[in-house]
Amino acid sequence: MTSRSKTAPNKSAPSKAALRKEAAMRKTGAQRKPSAGGPAAKTAAGKTGKLPEWNLADLYSGIDAPEVGRDLQKMDADCVAFETDYKGKLAENTAREGGGKWLAEAVRRYEAIDDLAGRLGSYAGLVHAGDSVDPAISKFYGDVSERLTAASVHLLFFSLELNRVDDDVIERAMAPKPDDRFQDARAFSIALREAEQKTRSRAALT
Repeated sequence: MTSRSKTAPNKSAPSKAALRKEAAMRKTGAQRKPSAGGPAAKTAAGKTGKLPEWNLADLYSGIDAPEVGRDLQKMDADCVAFETDYKGKLAENTAREGGGKWLAEAVRRYEAIDDLAGRLGSYAGLVHAGDSVDPAISKFYGDVSERLTAASVHLLFFSLELNRVDDDVIERAMAPKPDDRFQDARAFSIALREAEQKTRSRAALT
């Protein structure tokens, strides 16, 4: 009786048909995976919710609030009155007795106008930033910006004329310290420059 040798298991490489079948299965599985911009991604994005909105009620209750129109009219009137009262008079009146008190009052009025204009400009800018698509808001932003620019024209003379006043004249005028906020002429100049910078920055944004 002839003994038969045991044959070893076939460890040869898979056939070409098997490879093609495996590649086809992998391709099908890849096609079924959701893309980054598919419904799953949109669902995840939708879970973030609405972006936070600014509460601007401390400034104005809305773009149609009567206080907005009132403050715009006040700003226009105050700017014209400021120009009428001070334009062409800074050098002469500052050099007079009591000139420091007169000049300090001019700065107070300048700052009050700047604060009011800043309130209007900030509100219009923030409302527009929150919804730049709404046509009513865009018109409101444009109208307020135009009014601010027109009003600021009446204030341009102030810094120009004040720069022409001799430093010694301002030093003497401010020596009695007519305003507790201005400890000396240097502090007065710094306060004025800060007010001017805010006005220029706002004009650049519009």
